[in-house]
Amino acid sequence: MPKRLSHKIIIGCFEDMCYSNTPPYSTSAAVINCLHGNGDEEIKNGKPCLGITLHDDFHISDWAFDHSVDFIKKYINKGNVLVCCESGSSRSVAIGMAYYISLGKKYEEAIKLLGKSSGPGRIHNVSLLSWVLKKGYVSEEERKKWDY
Repeated sequence: MPKRLSHKIIIGCFEDMCYSNTPPYSTSAAVINCLHGNGDEEIKNGKPCLGITLHDDFHISDWAFDHSVDFIKKYINKGNVLVCCESGSSRSVAIGMAYYISLGKKYEEAIKLLGKSSGPGRIHNVSLLSWVLKKGYVSEEERKKWDY
């Protein structure tokens, strides 16, 4: 029987990150801010935060994916990790997907772990598709099955 993940990635929007005294921010062990930062990790409101500016859904660098996944792996055993972008629909989802796929999860399983629907167009992040291929997490044949 597969091991159940006790902690998870919480996808949020800008407002979720701003109100530090309310959930999901207040209940997360660590936070990734996809709207502002140069990749530095710092402590904000008593918790580790990675600020990494992801300007465009189609141009997220491999370094940004690698750095974000490493940050999540560093803190996920301490509790939930909140990943925020402007609307919580593409950049933050791509980072969450990258983490779960790096653990060997398939697309459908990863999207369900994020609490998202897997309908057409749900993941349209071309940078994620490129990154998973380069890292060898999926084959070209498997990647073609993804909606984007």
